[in-house]
Amino acid sequence: MNSPDAPDMFPKLSADGKLLIFTSVENEIPNVYLYDLVTRSFVALDELTADQFVLYPSLSPDGTKLAYMVGVGYQSDIQIFNISNRINDSLGYWNTSANEMLPVIGGPDGKYLAFTGDGRNDGKGGYDAYLYDLENYKFIDLPNNINTMYNEELATISSDGKFMAMISNRKKPTLGHAGRDIYLMDMASKEFLHLPGLNSSFEDSAPSLSN
Repeated sequence: MNSPDAPDMFPKLSADGKLLIFTSVENEIPNVYLYDLVTRSFVALDELTADQFVLYPSLSPDGTKLAYMVGVGYQSDIQIFNISNRINDSLGYWNTSANEMLPVIGGPDGKYLAFTGDGRNDGKGGYDAYLYDLENYKFIDLPNNINTMYNEELATISSDGKFMAMISNRKKPTLGHAGRDIYLMDMASKEFLHLPGLNSSFEDSAPSLSN
């Protein structure tokens, strides 16, 4: 699975643990690879291999869709590929002329797309967290306290759609990366949950949610 000549990174598993998605950088161009852990073989993703930067792949919980970031110059978008019917959704109603990055597909049947935005007109400053309903083609209204003038990023959604997590440096913005903490929101109440002991005086980052 691993390449001896290229760095392999950003691994993500499907909810059933049967599929592994990751990025491999070959000739300074990152591409996405999908590996079947049952058959011990790669799943062809010929539609994604091109002379463009493809990063940060994410599988839907049922393993039927994958989201990934495409970088062109200094601008990035998020695209979604349907593994079953081999259709690549490059329209991306969530994309703008700014930067959309770090996608995560979650919720029942991969209904939600969580991602980080940078420089969007609807942002509050710094990085912002977003949640998009892929079935109804609309953004989910998030509470006003989700995003701030600081950085809210690495948004992720649980596979049952009940919780959304992200990181933010709102409490200690002058510390840079070291000021980042993890926040968890209950999607039903749209309230942050109190998580005593979770965050430390160091950098807390890259949350991932199960059911």
